[in-house]
Amino acid sequence: MKVYIQCGNNELPYNMNTFSAMLGFQQMGFETILFKEADELVDVTLSDIVVGGVGRVKQFLEERGIVVNDIDYPESLSAYFGRKIWETTSDTFLAEKNSFPLFIKPKQGKLFTGFICNSETDIAGRFSPEESISVYCSEVRNIVTEWRCFIRYGDILDIRRYKGELGKIYSLKAVKDMVLSYADAPSAYSIDIGLTDNDETIIVEVNDGYSLGSYGLDPLLYAKLLSARWAELTETKDECAFDIR
Repeated sequence: MKVYIQCGNNELPYNMNTFSAMLGFQQMGFETILFKEADELVDVTLSDIVVGGVGRVKQFLEERGIVVNDIDYPESLSAYFGRKIWETTSDTFLAEKNSFPLFIKPKQGKLFTGFICNSETDIAGRFSPEESISVYCSEVRNIVTEWRCFIRYGDILDIRRYKGELGKIYSLKAVKDMVLSYADAPSAYSIDIGLTDNDETIIVEVNDGYSLGSYGLDPLLYAKLLSARWAELTETKDECAFDIR
């Protein structure tokens, strides 16, 4: 197995995520190869691994007939959302009599960054009133700190703070309950959690594990997480499915 790592114009890994993955795979003894453009992956097989930005990795998979949809808010975890979340379209949202504020994010991809909408004027520069974009709307909660929980084969690898106040602590029991409740979970993924101002641990969103921000996760664990999800998506053997702790 070879691991193809996306790089930038400086011939170095594209970002901290790809650099971390490269370190992890090299630590396990796998050959890593830097690539910059998609056409450099033409002859790469599914038994190899491609590590890079979400768009680049999705493109590689889709060109080989593997479609990956965003996870975001699994129904099996709805008891932990801590707020009402619903799907709609941008034009429907604008036509409805909504009670602001609401949090709005695109359902697929990164068409715009999720934001708190206090009035219809807040959509300016994000989407046009004439567009019909699939979006999620949710009630706004006051979240003081956020963490990313990394899960591989049902085990919590680590929980890393990425936003908010220092010194706050989530409920580990709640996180464990979330993982146990996610019966239809992929082999590797993250649950982003938030602690509200009334000390409730809720789910911010769930992310697939094939191209995931590492947020300081140990490189070895990060590489093994990427490998687990890649193998599941491509229906190949997980060459990193061995214990290292």
